Amino acid sequence: MTSDNFPDALVTTETRDYDEPAVKLLAMSLLQFFPGTPDIILICPEASDALKAWAATQARITLDTTPLEGSFSYNVKPQTFERLFDQGHRKVMWFDSDVIIGPRFGEMVHPHLTTPIVVAEEPAITPYPPCAAMTAGFGWPVGRELHRVINTGIVQLTSDHRELIADWKSILLSDEYRETQFKPWNQRPARMLGDQQVLTALLGAEKYADIPMVYLKEGTEIIQMFGPAGYSPADRLRQTKDGLPPIVHSMGHKPWRDHSLATQSRMRQVYDRLHGELSPYMDVARHVAGKHRPEFPWLDNANAVSSAMRWMTGNNVALAGLPLAVLDSSVRKTKRLLGLDEVKEA
Repeated sequence: MTSDNFPDALVTTETRDYDEPAVKLLAMSLLQFFPGTPDIILICPEASDALKAWAATQARITLDTTPLEGSFSYNVKPQTFERLFDQGHRKVMWFDSDVIIGPRFGEMVHPHLTTPIVVAEEPAITPYPPCAAMTAGFGWPVGRELHRVINTGIVQLTSDHRELIADWKSILLSDEYRETQFKPWNQRPARMLGDQQVLTALLGAEKYADIPMVYLKEGTEIIQMFGPAGYSPADRLRQTKDGLPPIVHSMGHKPWRDHSLATQSRMRQVYDRLHGELSPYMDVARHVAGKHRPEFPWLDNANAVSSAMRWMTGNNVALAGLPLAVLDSSVRKTKRLLGLDEVKEA
């Protein structure tokens, strides 16, 4: 049960078996720190026997192994919302499987959830044209200027938004969008980089401009770990005493995906491993795992360099990763100045 003003269902969808550790940690964090007792639905068509067995022991968790029709790659969110609304849910909150929430969620984020639409801010370090240009790029009249591209790592919608969801799905299923997804990211128009840019364009359009929405603020309410600079040097310094924001989104390197490093250069492997070991995701995940930590052996990964950086900063996760964040931020700014990191058109 949950209040009428808050989500009655929390959901993620995952088809990759190697991401099951993150799915389980997300679900565990929701059980521990999301206020109330909303249903937790894990849509995992390829779920392992181990995940099925664990989910069966959790009264609030439903493991759905039925594939979503018409979805491809990560473009599954409209179909996910439709399925849950068809099942009778009224307000649904989506979480990417690489998201985890911490103890301050109830205090800092939960009050926002009375707003019909809740989304996260895309990292400020990613370059985009104005959001209104994305709306206009689809030929839609602009109804409002959104201040930041939406990051759909977290999205809350209600059953009143079925028309919005249908429009979103229609674009994601279009031949033009699908063909665009096979191009390198820097050759795609900004409005069709992915599902979140399409949703940004829609919510800036005149048709949907009157729907109240709220952004979860990057750096204070959610850390968008798109590389070390995703948790900016300035935010790290501000939060050395206050503690971590309540949500961490492991957008870039996934610490549980050690196999993904095999095709990278030796230097890149070292860099990504260090970034992963110093990521705030790891700290929250260790707290969430608790006595179940042996099930996630990668949570204990720590080489000599990351161990030393933690020791020198008193195990302060914001400060331990600060040198990497400064390096990453400097490289990104240099690339932008040289025109090497720009999205060309809306």
